[in-house]
Amino acid sequence: MNELSAKSCAKLFDVNVATWYDWCQNDPTAPKPVHQAPRFTRWDEAEVLAYRDAMRAERRTGYGKRRETAA
Repeated sequence: MNELSAKSCAKLFDVNVATWYDWCQNDPTAPKPVHQAPRFTRWDEAEVLAYRDAMRAERRTGYGKRRETAA
């Protein structure tokens, strides 16, 4: 199992580390952290990549975005 730091995860998504932590706390579909020590947290690489792929698929289909209808 390869593990990634918060910085590495944020870089994969091109977001700030604070944004990555926010997603992990507030998005139930986000990968769960692995706490190896009190201040040493990592994420499973396979879970992070699956999350990234799901976000990309959601973006392609438009799922989750507000759809506007013509009046």
